[in-house]
Amino acid sequence: METQVRIKRIVDWVFPYFGNRHTMPYGKLEVTDGKTTKICSTKGDTLETWPIHQCQYITFKRKAYKLVEYRDGTKYKLKLEPIK
Repeated sequence: METQVRIKRIVDWVFPYFGNRHTMPYGKLEVTDGKTTKICSTKGDTLETWPIHQCQYITFKRKAYKLVEYRDGTKYKLKLEPIK
């Protein structure tokens, strides 16, 4: 049985402005699978990596997880989905 990896909290989040090489907001997330907790930096959000990955992702325990934004009522939230 595979454990569910989830975002515990947002440690740092930056919205890029003019002159920044990032194409979308990026930062550091505290991620957990229930046993292990780690602070992970987002990847795949720069001008150089966007054509290759086409998504923003993190790596946790040697596996890649895509960041997905979804709407819950009036709030926008983030969740993680495994990249296959």
